Amino acid sequence: MPELITKPDYPFLKGGGEMGHLTRSHNWAQTSLGTPDTWPQSLRTTLSILLNSKFPMFLFWGNELLCFYNDAYRPSLGNDGKHPTALGKPGAEVWPEIWPVIKPLIDQVLTGGGATWSEDQLIPIFRNGTVEDVYWTFSFSPVTNESDEITGVFVTCTETTEKVIREKQQQENDLLQAVFNGTTSGINVLRTIRDEANTVVDFEYQLVNRIAEQTNNRTDLVGKRCLDIHQDFKQAGLFDDFITVLETGQPIDRDRHYTGEGFNNWYATRIVKHEDGVVFSFLDITAQYTAQQQIKQSQQQLLALFEQSSVGIAIISEDDLTLQMANPFYGVMVGRKPDDIVGKPLLEALPELQGQGFDAILREVISTGIPLITTEVAVDIVRQEQLETIYVDVAYQPRRDPGSNRILGVFVVATDVTQQVRSRQRVEASEAKLKSLIATAPIGIGLFMGRDLVIDLPNQTFVDIVGKGPDIVGKPLREVMPELLTENQPFLQILDDVFTSGKQFHSYGSLVQIVQQGVMTHNYYNITYSPLVNEAGEVYAILDIAVDVTEQVLDKQKVEQTQADLLEINQRLSLALDAGNLGSFELERETGLMRCTPQCKANHGQQPDTTPSSYSGLIDMIIPDDRAGVEQAITYAFDTQTIYHVEYRVFWPDGSLHWIRASGQPVYSPDGQPTRMVGITQNITAQRIARKELERLVAERTQQLQESVNDLQRSNNNLQQFAYVASHDLQEPLRKIQSFSDMLRNQYKEELGESGNDYLLRMQASASRMSVLIKDLLTYSRISTQQDSSATVSLTSVINAVLADLDLAIQETVALVRVDSLPTVQGDKSQLGQLFQNLLNNALKFRKTGQTPQISITCQTIAATDLPPSVWPTREAIAYYRIDVADNGIGFDEQYVDRIFQVFQRLHGRSQFAGTGIGLAICEKVTANHGGAITASSQPGEGAIFSVYLPK
Repeated sequence: MPELITKPDYPFLKGGGEMGHLTRSHNWAQTSLGTPDTWPQSLRTTLSILLNSKFPMFLFWGNELLCFYNDAYRPSLGNDGKHPTALGKPGAEVWPEIWPVIKPLIDQVLTGGGATWSEDQLIPIFRNGTVEDVYWTFSFSPVTNESDEITGVFVTCTETTEKVIREKQQQENDLLQAVFNGTTSGINVLRTIRDEANTVVDFEYQLVNRIAEQTNNRTDLVGKRCLDIHQDFKQAGLFDDFITVLETGQPIDRDRHYTGEGFNNWYATRIVKHEDGVVFSFLDITAQYTAQQQIKQSQQQLLALFEQSSVGIAIISEDDLTLQMANPFYGVMVGRKPDDIVGKPLLEALPELQGQGFDAILREVISTGIPLITTEVAVDIVRQEQLETIYVDVAYQPRRDPGSNRILGVFVVATDVTQQVRSRQRVEASEAKLKSLIATAPIGIGLFMGRDLVIDLPNQTFVDIVGKGPDIVGKPLREVMPELLTENQPFLQILDDVFTSGKQFHSYGSLVQIVQQGVMTHNYYNITYSPLVNEAGEVYAILDIAVDVTEQVLDKQKVEQTQADLLEINQRLSLALDAGNLGSFELERETGLMRCTPQCKANHGQQPDTTPSSYSGLIDMIIPDDRAGVEQAITYAFDTQTIYHVEYRVFWPDGSLHWIRASGQPVYSPDGQPTRMVGITQNITAQRIARKELERLVAERTQQLQESVNDLQRSNNNLQQFAYVASHDLQEPLRKIQSFSDMLRNQYKEELGESGNDYLLRMQASASRMSVLIKDLLTYSRISTQQDSSATVSLTSVINAVLADLDLAIQETVALVRVDSLPTVQGDKSQLGQLFQNLLNNALKFRKTGQTPQISITCQTIAATDLPPSVWPTREAIAYYRIDVADNGIGFDEQYVDRIFQVFQRLHGRSQFAGTGIGLAICEKVTANHGGAITASSQPGEGAIFSVYLPK
C-alpha cells in the first residue's frame, strides 16, 4: 500500500484533484527526490501551478527527469496506458517509444538552448493497450532552482489528434474531388444492367469526369447505356473484361489501341469492381507510347552498334567490379565468349589480369569520378589456352545515375592496337639495325642541319671522305670544306636548292675535289641529297649519301653502263614526280553520283569534258581483283565514320594499266548521318615503277656491301690466327732470355761488375714487358675468336671475383669501392671478368698522388632510342644495361676517347704508368663480342667514367 502523506505542512500538494491525491499518497522516499519536506522551493512552486491548472501540463525534474502531470493531462495517457505508473518514474522508462524524439528537445532546454515549441507534431505513444499515432501541440520550458540552475523541464501540451485527423479527411475529400475532375485520366463509374435471369446485358454510366466527357465528345453520358453509345463496345473486348472483373473481383490493366477517322490513339486502361458495377479509367498514352517506340528503336540501334562495334566495349559495376555487359569484340580481345564472363567479377572472369593494375584503375575512376585514357597498354591475356601479350588503348568513363549523380560503374572502351605497336617495334628495331649498318657502311652518310648545313651524325666513311679529322661535327659544311667554294664546285648551291624546293637530288659519278689530309684529291661519287621534312611540312635537314665510285668511273665501259642505268632511273623518277598531281571528288551515298575535277578524271583516263561519273561507273573501271577491296573500304568508312584510304588499278581507254591512290572522309548531316564523301585521287603509277627500280638498285648495292663485309671477316680471321701463333712462338725465346739472365746474375755477378749487372737488369725488364705484351696480345686474340658465348652470368658475382683478385692493390692504395645492384646478362663469364678487371685496374693505376682513390660501379637501363649518338652496339635490342665505372683519378682529354680503345695506344709514358696499351682494346672487344659497346667521358684532373652498354 502506498504511504499516505497526512502532514498539513505541504500546502503545494493540496488540491489538484485526483493527481493531487496520487502525488500526496506516492512513496517519494523510494525515489531520488526523497520526501516532499526536502524538496526545493522551485519544485514546490512548479507543482502547485501544475496540479491546480486546468490546462494539460507535464514536468520532468532532476537528473533522472522524474515525471509529474495533472488531471488535465491524464486523458492523453489513455485508459490502459501509462497512468498512474508514470508518476515519479524516470522519463526514459515512461516514454521509451518516443524518447529518441523528445530527449533532444529536453537536452536543448537543460543546456540553456531556450524553450521549444511544436505544433501538430506526430508523436506515437503507448496507450489503450497499443501504440497510437497521437498529434500534439506542445512547449518545453526551463525551470530553475534557487541557484538559478536549470533542474527541470516544464511541458504544456494539448492533444490535437482529432483536429489533425478531421483536417486530413477534409483534405483527402477535397483531393479526391480535385483528382476526379482534375486528373488527366478519364474515369467512368458504371453499374450493371441485368435481365430477368440476373444476367448482365449492359452497363449504365453513373459518374463521368471531365476527361471522359471530352474523349467521348459528349456531356450527357450519365444515365446512358454503353451499347447505345458505343457500337463496338463488345467487339472491342471491354464488355468481356467488365464481366471478368465482376466475376473474379480482380482488376484488369491493359493498353488499348483505338483507331478511326483522324483518330489513332493508345490508352492505358484499368477496370476495377465497384459495388454492382465497375470503374473504368483510361489515360491517353499516345505520346508516351510513341516515345517508347522511338526509344526502343534507338536502343535497338545502340545495341546493334554495341554488338557490331570493332572495339571492345564493357560495362563494369562499381561495387565488386562485376562485368555487367560485354560486346562480342571485347570477347575476342580477351579470348572468351561474352556469356562466359558477364555476371562475374573482373578478376574471376579474367584471373590473368591479377596484378596488372586494371582493378586499381577502375576503383580510382569510380572513387574520383574522373575519366581516364591509357594508350598502348601491354596486357597479358589467355587466348586459345595460350598466354600472350596484346596492346590496347583503353578509355575509362564513369557511369552516373541521372537522378543522384552517383557513380554506378565504369564504361570501358578498349581498342586493340597490337598490330600498330608491334609494327612500330619492328620499325624501331629496323632503325637500330639501320643505325648500326650506317655506322659500319662503306658509303659516306651524314646529315646537314638547317640552312647553314651544319654537319651532324657523320659515319666514319663520311669523315674519311671529308678528310679533315673526326671533329667536324657541329661545324658548317662551307667551313669544313672551303674547297667547295674556292674550286667553284656546285654542291653548296645544289644543297641550297634542295633545302628550298624540298625535292630530292641525285647525281652519279660526280667529280668532287676534296682536300683530304692536306692533299687535294679528285674522286668520283654517287651523291644523293634527300630533304627531311618535319610535321609542318618544312625541310629541316638534308641526308647526304655519298658512294665512292672512282674506280668505276675510271673504267670507261662500266662508267657508260652505269650512266645509262642512272639516266633511266632519273627519267622514271622525274616522270613519277611530274605525274603526282592530285584530283578531288565527291560521292553521294544514296544516289551513287560522283562529281570529279578534271584532274581526278584524268587520273582515271577520262577526258575533262566528260559527264559526271557515277559510283558504279568507277567500280566498272577498276580491275576485277581490286573492286571488292575498294567497295569494302568505302562501306567501312561510311559505317564506322573513319577515313577512307585505298590503292587500286584501272585500265585507261587506251588499254594501259594505272595505279590510283584515293583517300576520303565522310561528311555528315545535322542528325549525324554520313551522307557523302569528299576526297582526293592521285595517279601513282610512276612512283610504283620508280620504287621497283629503286628496290632493285638497293638489292644490288646491299649485295656489294655484303661481299665487302665477307672479305673483311676473312681478313680478321687471318689476323687473329697470326696473332695467336706469333704470341705463342715468342714466349719460348723470352723464357730462355729471362732464365739465362738469371743464371748470369747468380753465377757471374762479381765478374760482371756494376755496369754488367745494370745491363742484365734492363734486359730482364725489357723481356718482362715483352712477355706481358705477348700475353695481352694472346688474350686479345682469344677474345676475338670467342664471340658466341650465351651463358647466364651474374655481373655481381663477376665484380666480386674481380675485387677479390685486386684485394692487395685495393689495400695498398686504400681505395674505396662502391658497387650498386647489378643485373644478370647473357655472355662469357671469363671475358666479362677481364673487362671489369681491366677497368678497375685502370681506375687504381691512374690515381692522383696523395688522394684516396674512390671508385663507383652503377647500373641503369637505357632504351635503344635513347642511346648517345656515339654509341653503336653490335647487337640490336629494345633496351641496354649501362654499367658506369667512375673514378676520381687523373682523367684524360676527351679528344682521345676513340684512341684509347685501340691496340698499343697510350696517353702516358711507361715511366709514369706501366702497361702495354692493350687493356682497353680488350675491353672494347669484349663488349663487342657481347653485342654491346663501350665509351668514356673525362676531363684532365677530374676523373673518368667508362660506360659499358650490354643488351638487356
